[in-house]
Amino acid sequence: VPPWEGVAAFFHRLLTIGPVHFSDWLDLGALLLAGLALGFGWRHLRPDARIYALATLLLLFTRGATPHLLDSFSRYALTLTPLWLLMHRLSPRWQMALGLAGGVLQTFFLLAFFRGAWVA
Repeated sequence: VPPWEGVAAFFHRLLTIGPVHFSDWLDLGALLLAGLALGFGWRHLRPDARIYALATLLLLFTRGATPHLLDSFSRYALTLTPLWLLMHRLSPRWQMALGLAGGVLQTFFLLAFFRGAWVA
């Protein structure tokens, strides 16, 4: 499916259809974070890195067969290498805040996994 139809289908499912899973909101958060990072860091990336990141994002939206459009988007976002290159542009305070937030999120997922409530 075209990327814009995939995005529309995801939001339609998220806002109107049936039960919403926690992973849907997590993947939406990862998408928003990746989109914001790409938007704010656009001018700091080389043109080839911009094209790669944008093409990867668009490619992720072309799948429309799964019940969850953004199924594991947070994992696929790791392939957006140019976004990781922007980390060195952040101040040490922001780097520390992102590291702390990642540690808290990892602890939350680990505890949920131990309780059997969430499986990767």
